[in-house]
Amino acid sequence: MPLHVGVIVFVLLSGYFSMKPTSKKLIKLLSIFVVYAMPETIYTLVHSDNTMKAVHSLFILSYTHFWFIKTYLFLFLVSPMLNYYWDNSSKAQRVYMTAVLGFVAVYMATTHGDTSMLNGKNLVNFMFLYYVGRLIWQYKDKWLNIGYAPLIAGYILLNAALVLIYLYGGTMIGKSVWALSFPYSSPILLLNSLLVFFIVGKMHFQSRIVNYLAASSLAIYLIHGCRPYVIGMIGQASLYLYHEIASPYLLTAACALLALVIISACIAIDKMLTPVWNYSNTIGNRIYTKLGF
Repeated sequence: MPLHVGVIVFVLLSGYFSMKPTSKKLIKLLSIFVVYAMPETIYTLVHSDNTMKAVHSLFILSYTHFWFIKTYLFLFLVSPMLNYYWDNSSKAQRVYMTAVLGFVAVYMATTHGDTSMLNGKNLVNFMFLYYVGRLIWQYKDKWLNIGYAPLIAGYILLNAALVLIYLYGGTMIGKSVWALSFPYSSPILLLNSLLVFFIVGKMHFQSRIVNYLAASSLAIYLIHGCRPYVIGMIGQASLYLYHEIASPYLLTAACALLALVIISACIAIDKMLTPVWNYSNTIGNRIYTKLGF
């Protein structure tokens, strides 16, 4: 629960720096997704005994369990309209539009009034988070003046309370805490993500190594979530550790080590595919030159 902030922070960053969609960037995003989703498509075609499911696997963007890529692509495509409204509206209008999107994304999801809004894995919630990111940029002089101590204390206390209530509050209360703090439409999760954003955003840190490794973060998500790898390798390794290691502390350490191995392998695969990404950039540049956007 304390670390369940990655998706929210990613979209907040997209809003904070403002997306600048071009055909070149679209080609790059699609090429990365198609290449890394291909093993799963082939796996489904080979192993599925359901003809319709096999056909669906060919529609990589429509029938993918990588919901984040699909939703983020939608956000990428509509971001020019979001940017246009933002650039041509007053501060009050920006706050109002963010509040409207937040009402739809959060209220409809948390009250289960619209099943399509559940869990926040939808475009409306991403548009809301994108505008929250823009507001963070607009009012950065405010939160940059907040000290580290209250931000860190707030993060620790919030998450300690969530975990303790979940573990010791009883089944009904625990489920309620989970339902209100874990989905991507949760205002509690948004608060948690904002605290992380503000803490890290105040830091002055530069590293070429970190930038080099972080460039493969999308690859890590796509590779380690691909079903053939999950079923054939990652899942088997996790089950082996779970059954062979009795101590919860040693099991946690072993899982952390396994995670580092998986991350390192994903980064290595992504770097080996650099010629493919360079070629997609070449195609993107040609299309960008011809289309002009």
